[in-house]
Amino acid sequence: MSDNSNKELLTERFMRFLATKGCRKTPERFAILQEVLEMNGHFDAEMLYEKLLNTQYKVVKATVYNNLELLTE
Repeated sequence: MSDNSNKELLTERFMRFLATKGCRKTPERFAILQEVLEMNGHFDAEMLYEKLLNTQYKVVKATVYNNLELLTE
């Protein structure tokens, strides 16, 4: 399976998960997911936050931490 199809599968799975939790499907959540999927190796929330500062999505650190918590579920 290609890397893109893996990312699409994980994105769809995350969308279903958000629906079961009653969470909104925001562009910021999916930007965080995409950045996580692009990371190579170990990273922390601060590294992810710094990477997101260079995108069109302006998120605060709390958003990054909250969404990482959702992603780990």
